[in-house]
Amino acid sequence: MAITKLKVNLTDQLISDKVLLARPVQDLTEVENALLDGSYFIQAIGSPRKSYELEFIVGGDQVDAVNEHAAVKTPLKLERHGQTHVGIISGNPDWQQEIGSTDPSKSVQRCRILLRVTGGS
Repeated sequence: MAITKLKVNLTDQLISDKVLLARPVQDLTEVENALLDGSYFIQAIGSPRKSYELEFIVGGDQVDAVNEHAAVKTPLKLERHGQTHVGIISGNPDWQQEIGSTDPSKSVQRCRILLRVTGGS
């Protein structure tokens, strides 16, 4: 059974193998018009844009690294169901403390991000 993992694309450095949520999101630009007979005509423009809403667990000592990946738009790699999705973090990570500690390496943080897919297999 394959484990869903989030890694840095270029270095293959593991960010988390405790991915709790990987929800695919599709965004499509479309134009909707009401015709004179009362029916609708909907036209899709371009290809759909794909993203993943991700929620994963990291140690507290990894918070700065994930924030840095978001700030400099480091390409990340989501490995899921035998496929690889490369993308960048949109906006800033949302953090929630799961287990606190005075030692960051012993604390546990839950992170939520939106990974905008830019490539993959």
